[in-house]
Amino acid sequence: MTLLSFTWNGDPKKIDAYSNLAVAYHQRGEINKAIATIEKALRVDSNNPSLRQMLRELKRVEN
Repeated sequence: MTLLSFTWNGDPKKIDAYSNLAVAYHQRGEINKAIATIEKALRVDSNNPSLRQMLRELKRVEN
């Protein structure tokens, strides 16, 4: 998690880093952190269909 967090903090415009971090959180069962990470990514790229799909899926898992 540290490496992904470092990548993500180093360049917030790297959407792949946000996605990877969210996947890592999801795999650890930290759904709320995964959702928050994707929501931050969407603030950078609000029209990204992959991020929107990820968020929908994470929210479905959350419930």
